[in-house]
Amino acid sequence: MTWVVFWLVCGVFAASIAQTKGYSGCLWLIIGFLFGPLAILGIGLMAKKEPPAPPPAPEPAMRPCPFCAEPIRIEAVKCRHCGSEVTPLS
Repeated sequence: MTWVVFWLVCGVFAASIAQTKGYSGCLWLIIGFLFGPLAILGIGLMAKKEPPAPPPAPEPAMRPCPFCAEPIRIEAVKCRHCGSEVTPLS
């Protein structure tokens, strides 16, 4: 009976460490119950999970200036590079 309690405590301890590092607590509860102290050692040595990076913001639609060929926004009415008046496309 004491061995079952020991393995269950190992599972709970492994699950609590896993959750603080960003891993699944339920999965590590089972792994900790099956492998005991080895699971605690394994999750203790694992690196913390990094959250996924947000996708980059879309770049504004650009077009070349008809006078200087530098990129300007589609809705621009004046080129910021050469100062020429341009007709907006949208």
